[in-house]
Amino acid sequence: MPGAPPARAVLPRAERLPYFVGFSTTLWIVTLLATAVGYLLAGMVPEPVTLGLVFLTPIYFMLILAAEIGAYIVSPFLGRIDDAAADGMHALRQMCEIYDVQGYETEVLAASLRHPMHVVEAALAGANIATMPYDVFVKLVKHPLTDAGLQKFTQDWEALQRELKGGA
Repeated sequence: MPGAPPARAVLPRAERLPYFVGFSTTLWIVTLLATAVGYLLAGMVPEPVTLGLVFLTPIYFMLILAAEIGAYIVSPFLGRIDDAAADGMHALRQMCEIYDVQGYETEVLAASLRHPMHVVEAALAGANIATMPYDVFVKLVKHPLTDAGLQKFTQDWEALQRELKGGA
């Protein structure tokens, strides 16, 4: 398998712990500083630029990269994409199409589905798996016409039972 050799092949045992502690500490400090600077600068970015950045997020690049390295599953949070003033279902349809056209085996988990139509649209788009809040799941199996049909069936059944008892 191509790539960097394992640490045990490069570093003597005595040097591994100090190396990784120093490396991880450096990454941690850089990440903290970059996050702090990002939060400070985010308030200074004009709204049109912010909206442009939302739509230019390299989500498709990341999904292709994940599939190329053999990820078993990717999980776009569609409700959160919607929260960012973008169309989560459109993004899901494009993701599924890219995976289909390229022949990737990576599964797509449509996460953060917010209502029953999200579930239907995710299935139509080609998502393999979906996650949703419990109340959305309940809404999938509860429908006014189903309730009315069940009530009518129960009334007819009870009427039939009374008729059979009376006629026997």
